[in-house]
Amino acid sequence: MKIRKATSEDFNILSDLYEQARIFMAQHGNPTQWGNSYPPAAILEQDIADGNSYVCEENGVIHATFYFCIGKDDTYARIYEGEWLNESPYGVVHRITSDGKIKGAASYCIAWAFKQCGNLKIDTHRNNQIMQHLLDKNGFAYCGIIYLEDGTEYETSFVLNASYASVNQILQKLENVGTEKFKIKYELCEIILCKPTEKLKPIGLTVMDGPFF
Repeated sequence: MKIRKATSEDFNILSDLYEQARIFMAQHGNPTQWGNSYPPAAILEQDIADGNSYVCEENGVIHATFYFCIGKDDTYARIYEGEWLNESPYGVVHRITSDGKIKGAASYCIAWAFKQCGNLKIDTHRNNQIMQHLLDKNGFAYCGIIYLEDGTEYETSFVLNASYASVNQILQKLENVGTEKFKIKYELCEIILCKPTEKLKPIGLTVMDGPFF
């Protein structure tokens, strides 16, 4: 197998590889990591333009692709419930996938990336059991939890959305008060009824999150 930088001529092949990967993830209990469109075309094009997109070939046929770059990655600026093994300079691998036709292609890519820098960081989704197994097989140590910049991943049993209850409508009914209206975005309040646990029954909780004004 051979690793080389991807070119614009490889774009359609890479798009097909990622499409196959999204289908595979959905079929194996991980439908949300890349959803229906990740990575978008703009990211792939930028990776190629920056020289950070790589492909793995066998006899001139592309079987795997990944992002690789040496240097600080904002994704790893903070880590929770753990710590990095060291603070040495490192390389990163993102968006790695293969077509599954060549056994060990993904491991070969990871081993190649490690040889370039000697200190490699890589992350995956908590539901991506196959990738976690791959990393474990290749000697990676679990260090902790990181969050992506867009903060799109939340884990909870339910989400409640609520807002202020008609504050300005009440103020309008009060004569001679002289109070200006609140410059808030929402006037109506959604009230969610749910059955709390015994521990929560005696507790009142108010959560405020902005921006409101």
